Amino acid sequence: MTNSSLRNVLTCICAVALMWTSVAAFAQDGGDKTDMLDQVTLADGRQFTGNILEESDDSITMEIIHMGMRTKQTWLRGDILEVLHDSIPSVEEKKADVEEQVKTADDKLLYDPNDPRHAVYKVPIKGPVGLDAHTRIIRMIWDEAIAAHAKTIILEFDCEQALGQADLEVYRDFFEELKRDARSKEIRVVVWIKEARGVALAYALMFPEIYFQPDGEMGGGWAINEQLSESFQDPAVRAKMISAWTGICRGMAEEGGHDQLLCEAMIRPEVVLSMDYEGDQPRFRNDTEGEVILDANSGEEPENALELTAKQANEYGISGGTYRTIDDLMFKLGYREYRYVEGNADSWAEKWADGWKKALDEYRYIRADMALIDTYNEPIDRKIAKKISKLREVQALIKKWPPLELFINPEQIYFEIDTYKKELRNINEQSRPGGTTPGGGRPSNKPGN
Repeated sequence: MTNSSLRNVLTCICAVALMWTSVAAFAQDGGDKTDMLDQVTLADGRQFTGNILEESDDSITMEIIHMGMRTKQTWLRGDILEVLHDSIPSVEEKKADVEEQVKTADDKLLYDPNDPRHAVYKVPIKGPVGLDAHTRIIRMIWDEAIAAHAKTIILEFDCEQALGQADLEVYRDFFEELKRDARSKEIRVVVWIKEARGVALAYALMFPEIYFQPDGEMGGGWAINEQLSESFQDPAVRAKMISAWTGICRGMAEEGGHDQLLCEAMIRPEVVLSMDYEGDQPRFRNDTEGEVILDANSGEEPENALELTAKQANEYGISGGTYRTIDDLMFKLGYREYRYVEGNADSWAEKWADGWKKALDEYRYIRADMALIDTYNEPIDRKIAKKISKLREVQALIKKWPPLELFINPEQIYFEIDTYKKELRNINEQSRPGGTTPGGGRPSNKPGN
């Protein structure tokens, strides 16, 4: 990907992140139908979700499910504002909830105790970090590798994007957790790079063993610098934030045993870099006095930060070699006989990426439906109750598809719901005897009313 095209993609991602986008229900695979729940909205604005057990002209009885506990609740019809049947997706907080969304029904042999060969599993780290390459789907695939008794796990990086500022340390901690898990189970972890751009390059550098594919490249770190520069207008604040981010990334490279200065040069365009050799090991310098000048940027508007091809990564000591196939890579690692685990990794990753993107598209319809509610010929309180119901669906699905938090502000959804609930309470107060103002108007919020 060229610098200009990557810049365009980054601009689009940042622009989209400022827009409200969407979530949508995803049918679970655990039964014959989607697990949809009923919802009761009371006149005081409270809402309850569960399964309606009994309905009569006078009352409704519902089984409420909360944190795995089931209780029954009965309300009089006069206290109920709205009843919605089969309208709310179930959001029981359990790991299997997401797994059932992306797993296939095909049972694959992951582990054969009678097969003594060294087991190898490939985990794809593909697409935008925080979206397609999200911690939840990566962890799910990683867990399958563990279940397959893999002794070598290949993290195949094919990432093009930078991610939001708040997540840099979250993903650093996540990859550190994977490394600890691998050490405790004596699993060898290697990185195999097709593309590691933007913040992904820093995550790749957290691992000591890095190999490249023939067309592999590492770069695009200037996007981090550019994003921070655009986010902070004050020069002093901007400088502090860039310094802090660069420091974190330098630490990630150091953890993987790679040169910090090389990592910094791949993020900050103004950094100059040259290299000497001590024996066959490269030694980097923050000047142009070395035998080989890697990056001589200077001036007020330097060129983009350093980018490396597979060949350069090998020359500069980051890569242990370039390998076209897993067979070639495993031969390099010293395994002539091995068993490659044909798991669900690629299928799950594809379904995950497709799922949250479809949810984003569906949100437009959710918002359109909310706009249509205003045109309904029915009381205002019922319209408000329906809008709250729609927003509750959004909250539930953000829990299922956490990548959506980069596009939808959960606090904003909560604020909308709270605003509508307050409006409902005002309407209910007006409907009580003595609650309306002269002429039937709504009481104002001024003191004394």
